Amino acid sequence: MADSTLNKLVQLIGANDGAVALRQAAIKVGGVVGSSKERGMVKALLGVLGEADGNLRVAAIEALGHLQIEEALPQFAEIIRHGGVEAEAAAHAASQLGAKGARVLGKIMHEAAPGLRSRLTGVLAKSGAGGALVVTAHALLDADTKVVEAAARSLAMEVPSFTPPQRHALARFLLEELNDKKAKHSAKTEAALLRVLSGLHEAKAEEIFWARINSPAAPETRAAALQALGNLGAAPSDRRLPKLLACAVDSDFQVVAAALMLLRQAPSGGKFAKHWLKLLEAPDLAARRFAVEKLRGIDSREVARGLAAQASHPDRGLRDDALTALRGFAAGREALLEKLFATENHDECWTLARALAPAAASLPKTLRAKIFKEACRHHDADDRLANPLWFLLREIDHAWTRDQIEARALALRQKKTPRRLVTCAIWHKTPRAVRRCASSWPRPGLSCRTTTCPWKAATTTRPCISSRACCKTSPSI
Repeated sequence: MADSTLNKLVQLIGANDGAVALRQAAIKVGGVVGSSKERGMVKALLGVLGEADGNLRVAAIEALGHLQIEEALPQFAEIIRHGGVEAEAAAHAASQLGAKGARVLGKIMHEAAPGLRSRLTGVLAKSGAGGALVVTAHALLDADTKVVEAAARSLAMEVPSFTPPQRHALARFLLEELNDKKAKHSAKTEAALLRVLSGLHEAKAEEIFWARINSPAAPETRAAALQALGNLGAAPSDRRLPKLLACAVDSDFQVVAAALMLLRQAPSGGKFAKHWLKLLEAPDLAARRFAVEKLRGIDSREVARGLAAQASHPDRGLRDDALTALRGFAAGREALLEKLFATENHDECWTLARALAPAAASLPKTLRAKIFKEACRHHDADDRLANPLWFLLREIDHAWTRDQIEARALALRQKKTPRRLVTCAIWHKTPRAVRRCASSWPRPGLSCRTTTCPWKAATTTRPCISSRACCKTSPSI
């Protein structure tokens, strides 16, 4: 630049009585076109640091940092320690002064209050300077958790903008700290180191992540390691699958959620069913529902037993998922029927019967006969648990059910057990069966007032059909 132009800029910068806006513009131009060898410019900029106007001071700090004036480093350090508006600009300017600036910033970081350190880490990470990157990386080892979180957050956000040498240097620092067995890092610090390392996508870091997903590592560390593996797209091998399953049955939701995201890539074939069955005992509801989804369609008795146990879970969503999965394969339908026969709860019995209804037509004849036998047993005992079973039989095949009831009525007729026969006919509402019952009654002519009248024992709202005369009326049943 010509000396005359430079002299005019220096005069504008040093003019205490000049317009502030004009001086500020001159400082910015001088910081861009000037150099550290132009002593008049350097002296004028250093003089502005002592003035009262904050905007001028910030402009002078930025100009001195751009020109890399090491003489301003003590003043930068003083400004940073005092905080204020210029502290962040001074930290950024000091980070541009190479190794000397990094040493000064590192010393200030150790002496400053936690609040100031948190602010400085954010500024230094965004500066992009090599010295600032070193200082910010060391802030991950700070004793204050807020400083650690601020440093990790700032580095993670700025990692995409780092140059390959910067990424390599940062990765080397993080790997050394994580592999140092003598170092006793807190859970917050180790988790922060893992989060930043995961953003670098370093291939050598995968083993470090796998080594920290299980106890005795802290939950924060385990969650960070699992999330890092997810970022790498690591597929779990057969050897590592048990480790992930152990994380999925953990009580900490952050660990469980990260583990389930990784387990999505795991195979779900029949030979892996034993692994997914373990998730059905997990304390977290999400893990159980995930296991139900993985086990869907695997036709085995072990899977059916595991899913049937979920049909009694308090959560309705899990119950519905388990019931839907069970009716999709033969062993599951058999398990549902076993549970239906074993339950003594009327509401649960109805729930199971309704769950089986869409697949009722696919039940084999042997199971139909078993359902009919159970329904008759409950019906003869006047137990309302028979109602869900009759409903299920109608859904299976109403014509078959009708024929079975009629056959049972005929069998009871031959055994001369009219009361049971009448009861069976009443349920099915078949007048023909009723007429057969009336025609075979051993003591015709009894009136409804007779205490031994079997019809009255069944219901008092119908006329007596214990004589042949009543059969002619064919009461509507």
